[in-house]
Amino acid sequence: MTDIQKVFLLLIRLGLWEKKQGGLSQDDIRLLEKMKDEEWDAVMDLANLQTSMGVVTDALTFLPAELRPSKKIYLNAISQTSDIEDANKRMNDFALVLMEKLKQKDVNSRLLKGQGVAMCYLRPFHRQSGDIDLLILDDQQFLKGCRLMEIISNSCKWDEKSPHAEFQAMGFVVELHGKYSFIINRKVTDRLIEWNAKRNQEVRVEQGLILPSLQFDAVFIFTHMLNHFMTGGVGLRQISDWMMFVNAYFDKLDMKVLEDDLNFLGIMKFWQAFASLAVMQLGFPEKKMPFYDARWNRKADTLMDAIFKTGNFGALQKAKQLSKDTNKWVKKLHTAFGQFPVYWRVGKIFPAEAVYCFLKYSKWQIFGR
Repeated sequence: MTDIQKVFLLLIRLGLWEKKQGGLSQDDIRLLEKMKDEEWDAVMDLANLQTSMGVVTDALTFLPAELRPSKKIYLNAISQTSDIEDANKRMNDFALVLMEKLKQKDVNSRLLKGQGVAMCYLRPFHRQSGDIDLLILDDQQFLKGCRLMEIISNSCKWDEKSPHAEFQAMGFVVELHGKYSFIINRKVTDRLIEWNAKRNQEVRVEQGLILPSLQFDAVFIFTHMLNHFMTGGVGLRQISDWMMFVNAYFDKLDMKVLEDDLNFLGIMKFWQAFASLAVMQLGFPEKKMPFYDARWNRKADTLMDAIFKTGNFGALQKAKQLSKDTNKWVKKLHTAFGQFPVYWRVGKIFPAEAVYCFLKYSKWQIFGR
C-alpha cells in the first residue's frame, strides 16, 4: 500500500469515527509530517474518486494545524464539503416532497440507501449524496409512479416493460425500482425474491422519510454494495454506508434473523470478509461487528487493493471503455471482456463466485437479460 493510500485510510478512520477509536499514533504523525503538496493533491483526488470528500475534510479539521495540507488544499476541501452539505439539504427536501406527492397519488414508495443511510453518519450532511432511489413494489403503482415522474422530469430513461426507470428532475437523478436483482452467486439469484417477500413487508419512518425495515436494510445495503464489488467496483462511500448503518443500529437488529438471512442467500463469507476489512483497515469497533471472524483478516489487504484499483462504482475501469459512437457489438464485447481484471481481482478472494459473475455478466452484456 502506498503512503498516499495509507494517509487516505487514516483520514477515513478519523473522519468516520471522530477519533472515537483513538487519536494519532507516532507512525501516523511521522507519515503526515512527510507529506508534500503534490502528495496531498493525490489524497484529495483519491477522496473524490472514492466519493468520500466530506469524511476526509472532517478528518482534516481534527488534525493539528502543523499536520494539515497547505492552506489552499485545506480550504478547497472545506469548499467542496460545503457544496456537499448544500446538495444534501436540497436532496432531503426534494425527497420528502416527492415521496409525499407520490403517496397522495396512491403510489407507496420506500427510500433505498442514500439519504436514509446518511442519517447513520455522525455528520449526515457530509456524506456525499448520489441518486434518489425509490422502491415501489406494486406493479400498477410502479407504472403510475413512472408516468407521474415523466410529467415533472426534464428527461427520462424508461421502457414500460422494464422494472427500472431513471428520471432527471429538479437537478436530481431519481430512479424508480419495481424490482431489483444482484449478480453474486446462484443462491442470491435463486432466492432473492423469496427473501424479499419475507423481509420487505414492514416499513419505518425516519425524519419523515419512509424506509424499509431494519432487517431488510441490514441485508440490502450490504448486498447492493457487494453486487457492485463483484461486477464492477465499489467505493469507500458504499462500504462506509454499510459500516455506519451496522454501527447505528447494532442494538436494534435481530442478529439471529440477520445470520439466517446471510446464510439463506449464501453471503455469510462475503460479510465476514468485509467485516475484517472494516475492523482492520477502517476503524470499525470489533465488538460491534456481527459475525466478525479473524480468519478473514489475511484477505483484508487483498480486498482493499481491489477497491483502490477499480474506484467508486468501477470508475477507473469505466474510464477504459470505448466511446458511445463505437459499434454496438464491438462495445458490448469490449465492455464484457474489459471487466476481466475486475473478476481476476475478485477471484483472488472468491474464486468460484468470480467465475459465476463473469459468465453471468458477459451473457447479459452480449445477449441482454
